[in-house]
Amino acid sequence: MKITPTPTPTPVRPIVSGMNAPTTKITKMLDRLIRQLFDQYVKQTTIIDGVHLIRRLDKYVSLGLLKPTTHLCTFDITDLYTMLPQEESIAILIQFLIRFNQTHVKGMTINAIESLARIVLTDNVFSYGNKYYRQVKGGAIRSPFTLTLANIFIWHWEQKLVEKQKASNELYSRYIDDIFLTSNDSIESLHDMLENANKYHLNIKLTHEIGSCVSFLDVQINNQDGNIITSVYHKEASEPYIVPFKSDHPRHIFENIITIALLRAIRYCSTLQTFNHETRALKLMLLYNSYPPRYIYHYLKKFFQQLSVTSISILPILHDENEDILLRTKLLLKPTTSEHARASRIATTFDDKTQNISIDSLVYTKVHKKDNSTIFNCPIIIHYTHENQYAHYKSNIHKAWQESFHRTPVITTKLVVGSRNNPNLTKELWSKSMASTTTQENTKKKNKECTQTKHFVCQFNGCNNRCDGKHDCPHCYDHHHPYDCPDHCRYYDPPVYHADDTKCEKCGVDRFSHVVYSCNNCGHYYCIDCCFI
Repeated sequence: MKITPTPTPTPVRPIVSGMNAPTTKITKMLDRLIRQLFDQYVKQTTIIDGVHLIRRLDKYVSLGLLKPTTHLCTFDITDLYTMLPQEESIAILIQFLIRFNQTHVKGMTINAIESLARIVLTDNVFSYGNKYYRQVKGGAIRSPFTLTLANIFIWHWEQKLVEKQKASNELYSRYIDDIFLTSNDSIESLHDMLENANKYHLNIKLTHEIGSCVSFLDVQINNQDGNIITSVYHKEASEPYIVPFKSDHPRHIFENIITIALLRAIRYCSTLQTFNHETRALKLMLLYNSYPPRYIYHYLKKFFQQLSVTSISILPILHDENEDILLRTKLLLKPTTSEHARASRIATTFDDKTQNISIDSLVYTKVHKKDNSTIFNCPIIIHYTHENQYAHYKSNIHKAWQESFHRTPVITTKLVVGSRNNPNLTKELWSKSMASTTTQENTKKKNKECTQTKHFVCQFNGCNNRCDGKHDCPHCYDHHHPYDCPDHCRYYDPPVYHADDTKCEKCGVDRFSHVVYSCNNCGHYYCIDCCFI
């Protein structure tokens, strides 16, 4: 007896590309206007990377709030972007602006922002199967403004949860749709809190993980008897793949990969044991991607030497745990790239009239730098597409700059010569596919226009036999272009086949290499390029 199993249906998530859509520039502009305000006013409950979370955990521990029984909780909001209610999200955006006294944002009124936001959300339209579809819930995924609007919507949704955490002196941090919090309540109380949070809004549903060891973003967090142990978290499904050493990239890219991985390892790993374990995993990943052992050794040693590590003898490995703690503390205090980017966005909201407001030191530095910047101290930036044959291009440009502007005021201007990477295979194939599709559509459109607007004109002197598509066919007198005559009228004949030596009398092309028509008025032959104008 043969039993045929019922095939399990495969879930499919259709994705419609919105590249170069009519609202692309609007969504980018709205993101620039609103995101800087969100960063400024909601930074107390949001985080921007793993380092930011570790700093808050260290502060939580230093206040004596961590206990051996403290639960670590992570919540994930399911399908946030596609579940946003459009009109309610716009209303919450207006509430956000009014609450923080933003009646005008960079000269734009709230009403104008509301109208543009509605256009971005409601005008996501596509066609399929001769039908038009419009998105009525949520926004476009990866749209800059959709991300900011989702953040503001969750800011409104999380108010009750934040107040509860503050009242109990517990930690609450959110990264877009991922939430991390601590709790000294019972497991039952945590489950009740989760159920209540799921009732705050019909479209917001949470999945959770509760325990003494959880992962959040790329950080592994473990509460071991009242001590927080952190390390780098790697997803089980992720492969140890980075830019291969044989790839045609600028040399500094490979050095940056090693440097950034080591920086993350030192900042994230709270013990020397976990740091050395992460370093060994990094070496294996580099070897797997064809990085030479000598190259790996050189840049590992260079990294530790730049940080003035003294415990390294022969191998570039940390041995002194006290030195590891000092190094980690030093690097944790340094702002990350994400923090610099956020500070730059917040700095754009300040001007000379708001300088007396108490602001973060990093933001103040950005504001001061922005105020002192002029056209004379702005750098000149030149980019070129990287290839190995242009390896000396950067040094040649700097040399030419020095020779040309030596002993002139221009030499004080900073020159930055950077390189752009060649597009990867996925981007290249996608671009060619889009270009091919566009070309085919343009060709069809052009051909359609040609048959509707072009007309046949005999080139023989004195003949002037003319067939205009805008008039009735002079042969059958029906109102259509003679080329599309359903009765196959021969006002001008199809390609001539009765003579082997038939050629166009204007350009000389023969009928074997091109289509040659005969004028039914004078009998002379002309090819399609010569007679269709």
